[in-house]
Amino acid sequence: MGFAIGLLVGIVSGAIFLVLLRTVTLARLGAGEVLTVIAQMSAIPASWFCGSWLTSALFAAIPLEALAPSYVAGLLVSFLAVVIVPLYYWLWRVARDWKQ
Repeated sequence: MGFAIGLLVGIVSGAIFLVLLRTVTLARLGAGEVLTVIAQMSAIPASWFCGSWLTSALFAAIPLEALAPSYVAGLLVSFLAVVIVPLYYWLWRVARDWKQ
C-alpha cells in the first residue's frame, strides 16, 4: 500500500514541479515572482512527509513505521521518472544560455 501511495504522490508532485519549472522558464518574472515560485517548489517535500493526508483517519490504523520504506521508494521512483529528463534538458539549456 505504501508503494502505491508513493507512486501517486510522486507523479502528482512531479507534475507540479514541472509546471513550476515551466513557469520560471517561459514567463518574464521579476525577482519577487521567482522567489514565490521557489517557495512553492520548496513546499513540495513538506507535503510528502508531513501533509495533513498523512495524519488523516484513513491512515490511523496503519503504523507509519511499516508504511514509510515502501512509500519513500515509490515516491522516489515516480518523482524521478517524471522530472529527470525535463530537468536535465532545462539545466543543459540554462548552462548553454549562461555560456553565451
